[in-house]
Amino acid sequence: MLKGSFTELWNKAMIYTGSGWLVLVCMIWVSGHFTDNVERIVFVSVLAAGYIAVYMLGFYIKRRHSGKAVNL
Repeated sequence: MLKGSFTELWNKAMIYTGSGWLVLVCMIWVSGHFTDNVERIVFVSVLAAGYIAVYMLGFYIKRRHSGKAVNL
């Protein structure tokens, strides 16, 4: 069994995977793939929204799982 609360473990996982994604994003950013600022803004906006959505989804899954465990 994992030690620690779900929130603590989820935050650590998001920090570590976020760091890896940041390296990949930087590699894409400096590659010269984007031709103008609009493409850069769209890229960053989609990444930020996706990261926040995945982060919040983890807590939704936890809440739903906790509710099912209580009903058993």
